[in-house]
Amino acid sequence: MPRLAIVEYTMSAGGVERVLRGLARAFLEIPEARGWDITFLLSRYNSAHRRCEWPTDLTGPNVHVEWLGEKTALGRLLDPLAHGQGLWDLPLSKVGGMVGARLLRRLGPLAWRAHLGDPCALIAEATRRFDLLYFTYPVLMGAPPAGVPVVTTPQDFNFRHFLPESDPTRRQHEVATRNWLSRSSRILFSTEAVRDELRRFYPEFDARAQVVHLGVDTSEPPPDPAAVAEVRGRRRLPEAFALCVGWVLPHKNQLALVEAAVKLRERGLHLPVVFVGPNATSILRARETGFREEYPARVRSALDEAGLEHGRDFLALGYVTDAEIRCLYRLATVFVLPSLYEGFGLPSLEALLAGCPTIMSSIPPLEEQNRVLGGGIPTFDPLQPAALASRIEWVLTHRDEARSAARVAGERVAREYDWQKTARAYLATFEEVISSAGKLR
Repeated sequence: MPRLAIVEYTMSAGGVERVLRGLARAFLEIPEARGWDITFLLSRYNSAHRRCEWPTDLTGPNVHVEWLGEKTALGRLLDPLAHGQGLWDLPLSKVGGMVGARLLRRLGPLAWRAHLGDPCALIAEATRRFDLLYFTYPVLMGAPPAGVPVVTTPQDFNFRHFLPESDPTRRQHEVATRNWLSRSSRILFSTEAVRDELRRFYPEFDARAQVVHLGVDTSEPPPDPAAVAEVRGRRRLPEAFALCVGWVLPHKNQLALVEAAVKLRERGLHLPVVFVGPNATSILRARETGFREEYPARVRSALDEAGLEHGRDFLALGYVTDAEIRCLYRLATVFVLPSLYEGFGLPSLEALLAGCPTIMSSIPPLEEQNRVLGGGIPTFDPLQPAALASRIEWVLTHRDEARSAARVAGERVAREYDWQKTARAYLATFEEVISSAGKLR
């Protein structure tokens, strides 16, 4: 029985967490997975510094979960500190604890570092227990030493687009990316658009590349009306609003939606905007530890200069649960994905699956998504907020038609973006890689 480890040490809040759960559910459902022993090696805390839990129905006789950093008592003590949890709300304990715990974990021999819960050391040790390691989001951390084949999914190459060449962070990403690509026996991409970027930036690795679309979770029933009403009341949501989901970052382009809201107001239309994302509350106030401030401050300034008021013209909800986001998709008048750059674009698929009218920017991965779904989703140039305002205006003046089109697209989402298809394609690739590695030994 081949032993597979699916490793996620970054645990990007939101999308990656849902990807992991979608894969796990599919592995439990498809017969092709029964001949595999599959272990998810996961960070206990996501990139929003929130503790991750794993649904009890997503484990089985051959599907297991292990939390990186919780193997020993010392590891369990240091892991929360290393993820910015702090000590008893003591001043500076979040920053000091994070720096101290991470530094301590990097000292000494591999076995000692693993005892302290260092993810790098634990992943290196995992090469002894598994036949293949699959990394869903490999960034910054060095690739593990040779021993077993590695398959990776670089979610995007956005550092190439948004960081100047002189930026030290870009250089870090560049070194890590080449390291991971060199170490990968196979490179799986979620869209043709990102694979095209591999051909452009790292053509020497294209022979190892393959495109497998991700899935969208259709296992959860629609939220009941009482739950939807409870979210509306608790969050004090307006009757009509535009929903925007994601980190407040330059490539997510929330400024375009702010400018579109201003242009709608000039046309006599008032549609509040609801921002959801791990750092969305930084639109209102100074950043939390670990979150960058520059772009949220620009969004905050744009809102202030336009005279848009929190509670009346916009809401910044911050991080919400998966159950709550499903309610928000059903409450929203329109969902907007204004990104300048995406690797895949999971929120737009989730919104359509919920029957929410959706508008997307006309960037390659989202245009690809639109083609897969039949080409009926309104798109706009993300550098033209006036075009976005016109798209939103059409939804506001054709609500029944927009809802009907979204429902049709949502039915196609369920057919085209199926986690079982994704899981089968992954396992076929993993089997081929393991077999090839066996022939080489």
